Amino acid sequence: MRVSQLKKGEKATILSIDAPKVLRERFNSLGIIVGEELLVKHYSWAKKSIEIEVSQTLIILRDEEADKIEVVVK
Repeated sequence: MRVSQLKKGEKATILSIDAPKVLRERFNSLGIIVGEELLVKHYSWAKKSIEIEVSQTLIILRDEEADKIEVVVK
């Protein structure tokens, strides 16, 4: 399952990140790493972006970025 498929309020653990090196490094700097838990806080009106919480940090991802992160629901 991908982050973009989660519903608002769902918690999940990151299993893998299938993204180019530059994007993986950006995710890493934001705390989006394998094994980390995340919480879906909010979707934009048209579901083009998603707000997640990782390690008490709020992060907004574009839908195509969220598709790169594979998770398992808790």
